[in-house]
Amino acid sequence: MRPALKLPLWLPLSALGLLGTGCADLLYVEGDVPEACITESDAGFDGFPIPGTYTVNRDFNYEIGALDVLTDDSVDAQAKLLSLTLTANSGLADMGFIEHLKGTAAAPEGSDLPPLVLIDYTKPASGNAGETISFESDQTNVIPYLGDGTLRLSVEITGSIPQNDWSVDARGCLAVKGKVKYLKAMK
Repeated sequence: MRPALKLPLWLPLSALGLLGTGCADLLYVEGDVPEACITESDAGFDGFPIPGTYTVNRDFNYEIGALDVLTDDSVDAQAKLLSLTLTANSGLADMGFIEHLKGTAAAPEGSDLPPLVLIDYTKPASGNAGETISFESDQTNVIPYLGDGTLRLSVEITGSIPQNDWSVDARGCLAVKGKVKYLKAMK
């Protein structure tokens, strides 16, 4: 049996004294989620009745409630977009009609942040995409763009837009790291 560990009385008292001197940030909890994915099924787009090459725009609001805590003052955090995958769903056989696709995160209301381009895809000269298009990201931190826990994403698609209404399944993956300053969070 191990003997009980006895701490001198001065040790915890000196630790409490340090808290009063601005060292409160020494108490923290860190977390790291290497990959967390969010899926939106059946994101719909209107068809365009006249054949030809057109550009369509659609805005999406992704409420990322689990991550809104990362915008708190007591948290130092990063949420980096790792990848995005679009898969043909209803009204589509494949994604080959897309010539160019751009996805831009808008700054939260009242912010002077510039729009953040998250996706900038151009169809390769080698041919059509299959039923899935995948994008790797430069892993830019999207936390400043969450605002109230909502990521506002504007999607612009140029190509031979299908005449019928169509939809895609979208899957975005993030890497999240955070550090909560314990005493600051308790206030």
